[in-house]
Amino acid sequence: MSSLPTPTNATVQNAAVYLYSISCPTAGSCLAVGSYEAPNPAGTQSTSNLTYEGLSETLSGGSWTAGEIIAPGPIANVYASSQTLNGVSCAVSVSQCVAVGTNTVLNSVQNQYNSIGWIATLNGGSWTSIQSPTPATGASASPFWP
Repeated sequence: MSSLPTPTNATVQNAAVYLYSISCPTAGSCLAVGSYEAPNPAGTQSTSNLTYEGLSETLSGGSWTAGEIIAPGPIANVYASSQTLNGVSCAVSVSQCVAVGTNTVLNSVQNQYNSIGWIATLNGGSWTSIQSPTPATGASASPFWP
């Protein structure tokens, strides 16, 4: 069994990779999503501030290809983050998919964790990410997120 490839900016050669969902619209054509260990925005890499970014793994023609999916949200003052995609659906092909997940960051100024939901859409090979809408009734937005 061979290992899956990781994006080129993975922290180490054998970076931790977590896959949480897969969609196979046709036989031999699949897209899986999850997260992988990536360079830390703070410039250090210790177990107390590991950073994980959104990951896609695409199966086409018998081989897997890794891709990075960027979550929406601020970059400033981020000490550690966890961007995870938990679900994916590709109705017709692996070039048109929708994935959902969460982006959790530790803000070094406020010293607190904040999370948002996010939606990533793949259309023709390019991912676009947006913050998921919050319910109108009884919901309050985090002061950390715009």
